[in-house]
Amino acid sequence: MKTHRMELGLLLAAVLGASACSSAAGPDPWRGFNQPVFGFNDALDRHVLGPVARGWDWLLPGFVLTGVDNFFRNLDMPRTFFNDALQAKPTHCAHDVWRFVINSSVGVAGFVDVATKLGLEENREDFGQTLGYWGVPAGPYFVMPVLPFRSTVRDWLAYPIDAAFDPTLWVGQFVLPYLYGPGVIDVVNRRAINNDQIEENRREAIDWYVFVRDAALQNREAAVHDDKKPSQEKQEELYDVDE
Repeated sequence: MKTHRMELGLLLAAVLGASACSSAAGPDPWRGFNQPVFGFNDALDRHVLGPVARGWDWLLPGFVLTGVDNFFRNLDMPRTFFNDALQAKPTHCAHDVWRFVINSSVGVAGFVDVATKLGLEENREDFGQTLGYWGVPAGPYFVMPVLPFRSTVRDWLAYPIDAAFDPTLWVGQFVLPYLYGPGVIDVVNRRAINNDQIEENRREAIDWYVFVRDAALQNREAAVHDDKKPSQEKQEELYDVDE
């Protein structure tokens, strides 16, 4: 037990120490590492994922792409419910259970988002948001090669918990190798749906790395605060970085 407490203490100390570095040097003190890794990931997107996604988009009609996305977002419910509970939001818990029940039944296993049409809007929560909700600092921006996108040290520390609630990972682990399993279908499908917006942003961005980084940090901060705009002081602390 003493060993576990020591490990937890070291982990929290690392997060708090990383947060201190982030405050002193802006949200991206590790840019020397992050930018080359981002370049590698971006090259994979340009030359592998992007073309595959555009082929997927060409092959399937739009309503099928939407249906596949609805199906996978419906599977996010266990993770969202778990984090609603950890954030002490009973109303959100009930809301998300009803969404899941309606879409899984009337919505044909989630392929049709009937719940939204009935006024039950989608709510997404993850463990990174839960940590932020209870005041754990975000820490520096941090990019990892190939792995599913996360934006900060806090989100990466939360990733194993989120993965435990991902049904596509369960199927990939026990039925198919994950790299060839349903998780990849979700990634390709989402890339196909967002292809036009991604390519437009890429063309118009003065600095693509900075654009993606700032958008990611702002989106995560908004998610932690349930889309409520943080205070001006907090925004300046997070996002005013000398390039």
